[in-house]
This record gives sequence, C-alpha cells and structure tokens, in this order.
Amino acid sequence: MIDDDSDPDDGGLGNEAGSVAQLVSNIFAGTTGSNPSELVAFNNNLYFVADDGVDGRELWVSNGTAGGTRQVFDLNPGSSGSNPTDLVVFDGALYFAADDGSGDGVELFRSDGEVGSAPDQVSNINPGSPSSNPQDLVATTNFLYFSADGGVDGRELWRSNGTAAGTDQVTDLNPGASGSNPTDLVAIGNIVYFAADDGSGDGVELFRSDGTVAGTDQVADINIGNPSSNPRDLVVVGNVLYFSATDGIDGRELWSSNGTAGGTNQVADINPGAASGLETSDDRLNLIVGAIGNQVFFAAQDLAGDGVELWQSDGTINGTQLVEDINPGTPSSDPNSFVDANGVAYFTANNGVNGRQVWRSDGTSANTELVTVGAANSFNPSNLVVVGNFVYFTATTAATGEELWRVPIT
Repeated sequence: MIDDDSDPDDGGLGNEAGSVAQLVSNIFAGTTGSNPSELVAFNNNLYFVADDGVDGRELWVSNGTAGGTRQVFDLNPGSSGSNPTDLVVFDGALYFAADDGSGDGVELFRSDGEVGSAPDQVSNINPGSPSSNPQDLVATTNFLYFSADGGVDGRELWRSNGTAAGTDQVTDLNPGASGSNPTDLVAIGNIVYFAADDGSGDGVELFRSDGTVAGTDQVADINIGNPSSNPRDLVVVGNVLYFSATDGIDGRELWSSNGTAGGTNQVADINPGAASGLETSDDRLNLIVGAIGNQVFFAAQDLAGDGVELWQSDGTINGTQLVEDINPGTPSSDPNSFVDANGVAYFTANNGVNGRQVWRSDGTSANTELVTVGAANSFNPSNLVVVGNFVYFTATTAATGEELWRVPIT
C-alpha cells in the first residue's frame, strides 16, 4: 500500500519489506508532478531538482517531511528555471551545472545548501554567452573533475578547487576544436577514470588522469585499432574499476581494471559469442550502476533465455552469476538504479506482474524481494539514493504525477 502521510515518525511505515511507500511532498500541487531529478545526499538531507509550476526547474532540499521540503533558491527568476544538473558534493559544498539567466549560459555553480542562500558561479568557463556545459562531475580529495567546453579546444577534461582561479582545463587530450569528449567520470582516490577519444585512431577507450598533463593517458586499447570499445557505466568497488565495454569479439561484456593495461581484463563472457551480455534488445545499456561490498550488481542476459536480469560479480569468472530471474521466463525484469543501503542493494525492476517497483537483494535468490508491494503498476520508481535510514526515489501516481517518495531501509 502507499502511505501519503509525510510524517517521518509514521508508525505505518513498519519494518517489513514491502509495507509502504511514503510520499514526501506533492511539490507541484495537483496531478502534473514536479518531476524530481538529480537526487543526492548532502548534510544529512536530500537535495534534488524539481519544478513547482512557478519557478521552473530549480534546486530543492528535503528532510523527508512535506514541511521540510523547500526550494533552496530561485537561481534563474521566472518560469524558465536554472535547470541544475550533475549535482555532486565536494569540499563541503554542492556543485552543479546551471544557467542563472545572466547571459553566461550553462556554467559551474556552488551552493552551501542553505535555503535562501544564493548559489555562486564558480567560473565562466566559456566566456560570454556560449555555455561550457559542465557534465559528469566527480569529486576526488583535492579537486572536482568534469568535462566542459571552454570554447577553444572542444569538450575536454577540467578540474576545479572551487575557485575561479583554480578552475582550469587539465589537458587538451584531442588537439583541435573537436575535443576528446570525456564521459562516465569516476574517481579512485585522487585518480579520475573516464572514456574518451584522444584522436590517435584508437577510438573511444579508457583513460585516467591525476590532474596533470603528464599524468593523463590511455589505460588500455580494449578494442584494438580504430573501432571503439566505448567503456560505459564506470563504477568503483574498493580499488577496482568495473565497466562495460566491447573488445570487438565478445560483444559488450563486464570488464575490470586496476589502472594498468595489463590489469584491464574482461571479467566474464556472460553471453558467449558476438552477442552482448550487458546490453538490452533495444541497444539501451542498463547496468553497472551500483556496488555492494566487494560485489558489483548489474543487469545482464546470458544464453539461458532469461532476458535481462539481476547479476552480481566479485571480479572472477566463477564469481559472476545470475542472482535471480525476477521476471520468470524470457521477459526481462530490466534492473536498474542500484544503490547500496547498509550492504543491501536497492534497485528497480519489473517482475511482469507488479510493473516497475523498488526491489532489494543481498545477493541471494532467497533474499531478493519486492519492496513497494501494493503500489500501482504505473508507479515506475527511478533515481534511487540513500539518505539516512531511507531510500528516496521519484515515482508516479495518478493523484500526484511524478513526485518524491521514500521507503525505510530495513
């Protein structure tokens, strides 16, 4: 069942899986929905982007109650909104890309998260009205890394220490105006990993950078020659990098890397042959978005005919296995939006009966279970994030449209 009471002390929440899903706030009053996105935990609260129907898409904060769900600041006054994206926490502040309407376009901003406190533009990376469009923001200990277009070298790797003077391009990896187009940035310690094309003829491959020109280089040419391996969905488990890629032989499969060419290997050929294990039938990637302990959880399909289902891996062939065929038979449950909640994976999936709902798993078939029991088949939760003792997400009902919800971590 669904509990619309936003009181965090609501006894109806219970401690059993599937007891309730709790509406946090109907931000856009009525049935339209505020369409929350970019959910992130910061200062023990949830920060996100939403449209209340008045100010456009702006930065919001919630403590889990309706009364404690408020707009942080109307950065771009009027109905158009500043449209913040790529929210990430770095050095005690919240960073994101946005357009404040000043004429600088989409640039890098910082907020202290206080309601009524105006976010600051960190730097006008692409001077004038063109946007630098910072994307894929990721934090290391000392720097915030992201991709951006400074207006000269195309989209390249940038970093910032939170000041205008300390915001600069790391290197022109692909010389010229086309840019290397870094994507899927993740960090291990002070090293950032990403996919890019350096123009050497290898195509889009795996790169790493320590923030210096000399320390930015290709990790491995996975698909030898001009074809790209297109590493995607990079995630870190301990000190190991996992991702999906294609070597031109086995299709798109699970790979891992320790940051060296010799230590970059295919973990398992889940769907043997040229077919892809980590790719859905409509060619939409849907995997490697969460990790629990030393296991990485992801969606994959093998030759057994189970469709795209829940898998896990410890980085070895024998330790890569199907967890549960959530949607029995050939249809896919299509798991995605994984988060780690106290060592348990919460994610969304469709079992073919209840529609897309929130699920959880400890990596065993017996403990892979439906959480949002009783929600309508059109609930369609997404954007899962953990804050305190709750998993927050966006979901849709006929009464509210797409709004912010949560379930307790049990």
